[in-house]
Amino acid sequence: MAVQTLPPLYDAYVREQRRLTRDAVAEVRRLWRKMGDDFDRSWRSVGPAVMTVTNATQHRLAENAGAATVEVLEQTSAARLPAPEGRVNPRALVGVAGDGRTAAGLVFGAVTKAKASVGAGLTERQALLSGLAWLTMATTTLLADTARAGESVGMATRGTVSYVRVVQPGACARCAILAGATYKSKDAFERHPGCLCEHMPVHGMDYSEIVDRGYMVSPENYFESLSEAEQNRIFTNAGAEAIRNGADPRQVVNARRGMHVAQGRQVTTEGTTRRGLAYKAMGGPSREDVRRGRYFARNDARLMPESIVEMADGNTHRMQQLLRQYGYII
Repeated sequence: MAVQTLPPLYDAYVREQRRLTRDAVAEVRRLWRKMGDDFDRSWRSVGPAVMTVTNATQHRLAENAGAATVEVLEQTSAARLPAPEGRVNPRALVGVAGDGRTAAGLVFGAVTKAKASVGAGLTERQALLSGLAWLTMATTTLLADTARAGESVGMATRGTVSYVRVVQPGACARCAILAGATYKSKDAFERHPGCLCEHMPVHGMDYSEIVDRGYMVSPENYFESLSEAEQNRIFTNAGAEAIRNGADPRQVVNARRGMHVAQGRQVTTEGTTRRGLAYKAMGGPSREDVRRGRYFARNDARLMPESIVEMADGNTHRMQQLLRQYGYII
């Protein structure tokens, strides 16, 4: 199954942005490998070349984002688009990181990381490899943030526009459960370092229309597109096994927020307040309910998928029964 079904124009845009990012990261990595034992002196030679690559790529990504946002909106809109209030200025997004730092300050963090690694007892070669890993992550994040900023500015020029979160291959579990979620353009795009998710602009369509046009990928679609090994890696072995047996990926991933061990079992408090799905699945109101923060919650533990898989011991029917009992199958 394909990870997502997208309008051809947007699909082509995403592929081009990925190519530009991939090429830039490869070139930055090649330049870093010229670093020598004197990190500061080496960076004075390597750093300007790194910035030339990142600045040029940021400009291209922002330029593409501005143009594609307009074209995709015209292709996907189900209602008349408001007239644009202007156009994206790519130069304004060059040299700036998503957190407000300068791009130069961000990538210099690779040198800082290498120095810290030497201080921690690593050899100079190991330290440079550590700096390379850090630089790869930072550059990938910098460029992804630039593309998203260009998309956000492009949507803003059209006023009241919405966007659909498009999950990219290799996304983490936290991103995966946001696949296909729709937001108003004014809503911040939540991301983490290394996040490659995109937002596809839409206008005049509600959720059902977006689904009908095939423009949405759900967490279930994304999960099914992965090999079993990738499912296990991203969602953990027990989490993936629970999902393969019908559990809602959102419930499986969110459960980890309140996870702890009680009486030798992995349990969670997530979803056990009176507003939660697990609360209802576990029997609803009880005289044993306790106050947890602002809400009342179940006093008995909600088992984690790991505990359920262990208790089921290969019995599929028992596993599904427990997954339903604890609100993973809804």
